[in-house]
Amino acid sequence: MRFTHFTRVFVGIVICFMVFLFAVTRTSAILENCATIEACTQQADEARQKITESQGVQKTLSATIAYLNNRIKLTEIEMRRTQLEIDALEAQIADLNTRIDGLELSLQRLTEILLERVQQNYKLQTQDPFLLLLTSNGISDFLHKYRYIQLSQTYTQSVMKDAESQKVAYGEEKLAKEKKQKEVEALRKKLESQRVTLRDQQNQKTALLTATKNDEKKYQSLLAQAEAQIAAFNRFVSSQGGASLLSNQTSCDGWGCYYNQRDSQWGSQSIGGSGQPMNMYGCLVTSMAMIATHYGKSLNPGQIAGSLNPFSGLTALMIQGTWSVNGVTMTRTRIGYSSSAIDGELNAGRPVIVGLYSGPDHFIVIKGKDGGGYMMSDPFMPGGKDKKFTDTYSLSNIRAVDSVRVQ
Repeated sequence: MRFTHFTRVFVGIVICFMVFLFAVTRTSAILENCATIEACTQQADEARQKITESQGVQKTLSATIAYLNNRIKLTEIEMRRTQLEIDALEAQIADLNTRIDGLELSLQRLTEILLERVQQNYKLQTQDPFLLLLTSNGISDFLHKYRYIQLSQTYTQSVMKDAESQKVAYGEEKLAKEKKQKEVEALRKKLESQRVTLRDQQNQKTALLTATKNDEKKYQSLLAQAEAQIAAFNRFVSSQGGASLLSNQTSCDGWGCYYNQRDSQWGSQSIGGSGQPMNMYGCLVTSMAMIATHYGKSLNPGQIAGSLNPFSGLTALMIQGTWSVNGVTMTRTRIGYSSSAIDGELNAGRPVIVGLYSGPDHFIVIKGKDGGGYMMSDPFMPGGKDKKFTDTYSLSNIRAVDSVRVQ
């Protein structure tokens, strides 16, 4: 019995080690095969092509994991390329520092020579030519001294020209260095953003495996839920006559921002990895973004839709629970199915998200009350900010009430 227990522990340790070794080997292989910026660019293009070809066709758990792995690989390659770009720029900056130091010494020496020449020229120019002739030992000596004065002046002019040229070169090299330093700073920020993206992608893969327990049946159940939600959103959009794109819908005030899912800023954008567009299926995404701004967070619908974190697998089905995008953590919890649940949150000073019709087919934000009636921001209707709820919907249409916490 003890031997069996020991064997299980030993096998578990071996499996963990093999998984770790695989991850390290995989990353090392990427670094070895991506030794230059050009090689990384080529690999990134190939990885991006694989992602594009498999976009929206993940019908099995294994295909979805393969898709997520390709996205992770692409991010790792892009991080490697960014680091190589930083290294190249830093080498150029080091070279510029050497050249700037040399120019600085050269300019300093030329300045010293120039000062000496100016003083010497002043002495020569103040000599009376007639006195110079009288003090010379004949015409030949006079011509020799006169020629010396001319050569001295010419040399001084040459030194002045060299000094000016060195000064210009020094300034140009300094500007080049400052430009490259700014480029390095921008690349470092880009690299940090890529690190965040990589972490999010790895977390998304882990969350999917956790939610499905690596079970294909559970994954198919998740897909069925997502398809049911898409069908519900389609019903609502069809009832409204379609979801054409709109312009200039965003409006911000002391409460926060009103966003519209059909806004041309993000209306054509796909949600998560689903391929489903925001203008058709983004009411919940947009409602969450509005509430985030109410709590002082800078988050718009396009940023949420552009992440995999808020969604189940590669679907457009937003998870119930906690997710993070762009440093903003949001938790959505189903708290009821009637107006009493709405009132409880509003009385605590918190807006809520309300699902309408059987699906729910549509989600809106209830911001508060005015004269006893609910005031809403509807992410679908044009200019849907601060509208009276019962002017468009009925209280009997309410099918879900979600509380939202923001950190």
